[in-house]
Amino acid sequence: MIHEQNPDSYFFKFWDVHDIDPLKVQAYERLEGELQSLDVESWRILKSESQNLCLQSNEDRGWSKFFEKLNEAKGYAYLKSEGFTNIEFIPRSKVYGVETPDLEAHSPKGRVFCEVKTINESDELIHARKNIIALEVKNFLPKGFKNKLESVLRKAAKQLRSHDINDESFKIIYLVISHDDGLYYESELNNEVYEHFKSLGFGNIECVIHDKTKI
Repeated sequence: MIHEQNPDSYFFKFWDVHDIDPLKVQAYERLEGELQSLDVESWRILKSESQNLCLQSNEDRGWSKFFEKLNEAKGYAYLKSEGFTNIEFIPRSKVYGVETPDLEAHSPKGRVFCEVKTINESDELIHARKNIIALEVKNFLPKGFKNKLESVLRKAAKQLRSHDINDESFKIIYLVISHDDGLYYESELNNEVYEHFKSLGFGNIECVIHDKTKI
């Protein structure tokens, strides 16, 4: 899967680069814990869908698509931690224009669907890092982020509803967010995300933001 010998792979000479950075090692340990929560079949599916993404890097965002796919394990781990059972990845729709949610599970009250969405750092922050430019630290969500957030939420809601004709199931949008100013104001920014989600009126859909301190 990991293509260690391919120079384009994220894992090429992996430990030569990463074994000396304790913060990265800590992040990988959390990711390993999330992946270990998967059952055998779920790991097979996620591995199959992600193995080629580790070869696809972007000049500015690196292997972000690869990690966005792996983030689906975070949604799985969350469902498991909440006591839901029979968790499984949903096969992609073969109908053109129809997208399914990522995960299905069961609760005593019925079916549960979960769509995992990743919101990465802004282009502005990436540009500032590349060009060594200082940015103002903000304790509120910029307009551009809110516009992106709303687009992501509406797409996730559409995916969740497309898979449940009776609209009676429990639906979850699971967000993995990298705030530009998360080091200082992550809690305040996430609270604002929840408020913005509520203002959009998605009915019986719940929003959960990934807690980076937990598996």
